[in-house]
Amino acid sequence: MRDRFDVDDLDTWFAEQSGLDPALTEILTLAADDVLLDRLLAGLAEVAGAQQLLLGASVYRSAVDEAALLFQIGEHDPTAEYLPDRRAAEQRIVEILTTAGIPWRGRSTCPR
Repeated sequence: MRDRFDVDDLDTWFAEQSGLDPALTEILTLAADDVLLDRLLAGLAEVAGAQQLLLGASVYRSAVDEAALLFQIGEHDPTAEYLPDRRAAEQRIVEILTTAGIPWRGRSTCPR
């Protein structure tokens, strides 16, 4: 604690805090940062892309769905920005899903 806060007298430091709650919160935050985060990152290093996913997910202020997480670890593909033939693209997606054994139960979202 002395090194982290750069204080010589911890008793004085605690006395200067407006109450136990802010001081305790700061201490717990620093302890979690020092111990828990290092362990988490070390464990994630064993899984390819896991650290990148954690970093990407950390920018959101609320829970997000799988699409947002996939966006964080995806690779930019400029050719995917424009689909001139949406109906053909949808048919190709259905073919891929069917080949993978995933039944398509949706309706067409393409304009006629």
